[in-house]
Amino acid sequence: MAGEKKAMAIKVSDVESMLPPKHTNTDSWPLIMPKLTGNQHVEFFLTEMRPGAATELDTHPDSEHIYFIISGRGKAYVEDQQFDLEPGVCLFMTEGCEHRLDVIGTETLRFAVVFAPPRKL
Repeated sequence: MAGEKKAMAIKVSDVESMLPPKHTNTDSWPLIMPKLTGNQHVEFFLTEMRPGAATELDTHPDSEHIYFIISGRGKAYVEDQQFDLEPGVCLFMTEGCEHRLDVIGTETLRFAVVFAPPRKL
């Protein structure tokens, strides 16, 4: 596969933010995803949810889902469980589980988001 890139560096400041579906008061920067980078096995986002932000109940039937909290606080509701999210917490969710997220407090909740395999968009 001559000419195929083996690595790339992507700056958040070079990526246009988007409002993810089923989110309010949120910006997300898609950094790694098949339609942007040509990869096949993972999606990676940086997400910021401002105070008062929340998500609607959602599910990803074919992808495992990971949040890694960088700053701020939140509460995640996954099926019948609740998780307090704070810096340094990594939340893993299996494919197909219902989940939602609320920002807690007055600080923006910043976190990395991974989907594996990538969602079928």
